Amino acid sequence: MWGAYNMMDAVFAAGGQVISDDGKKVLINDEKWVEVWEQFRKWIHEDKIMKVQYGGQGWEYWYKTIDDVMQDRALGYTGSAGDQGDLDFEKLAAAVQPGWNGRPAKAMAGAQMYVMPKGRQSEEQNKAAYEFVKFATNAENTARWAMNTGYIAVRNSAAEVDFYKEYLEQNPQAKVPMIQADAFSSVDFIDPTGGKIYDALKIAVDKVQIENIDAKTALDEASKKAQAELDKIIQ
Repeated sequence: MWGAYNMMDAVFAAGGQVISDDGKKVLINDEKWVEVWEQFRKWIHEDKIMKVQYGGQGWEYWYKTIDDVMQDRALGYTGSAGDQGDLDFEKLAAAVQPGWNGRPAKAMAGAQMYVMPKGRQSEEQNKAAYEFVKFATNAENTARWAMNTGYIAVRNSAAEVDFYKEYLEQNPQAKVPMIQADAFSSVDFIDPTGGKIYDALKIAVDKVQIENIDAKTALDEASKKAQAELDKIIQ
């Protein structure tokens, strides 16, 4: 699937990081990043055993990717748990994203969050918001949400709900993202620059995946931009 996220997952599986442990240095052009991204460039442009659908309006690239899989033009693809509703698991299967050179998988498990901001709302409104979040995320409702969307339930207790247990038995592919998130995932990278590091990576990944520019050149350029943005907030 087009974009930086799955490429980042592969880097994390190789042992790479976005930022150093002390939070001061951008690491997106170190040897692990270059090794992984360069391998993908070769698979796409030299070996031609991979393809990336990109561009178009809105989600056009996504539909093209799914069509490639469903119409037997691709052996498989790496994407999101939320794609399940558009796939035919009579002919397809799901698997945990692989690791890298013998290392375990470390795909990011991303989360969307409810936020109740401080403000002028009344105590009654605050309580109502809290009650809604509690309702939406209880075991039964998050199980229903997972069944209808394909995304992972937000509570482990959902797996103990009878109708969801039955659903998982009938739809074993739905267990795979749960297993991955529980056993093989890494924490979603939170960009301290407000998205500027991600922006640099988005540009770099297009150069590698689409323009066939070598990974070191693309990542060196991205690292300079990202480091400059990080420096602004740590000085």
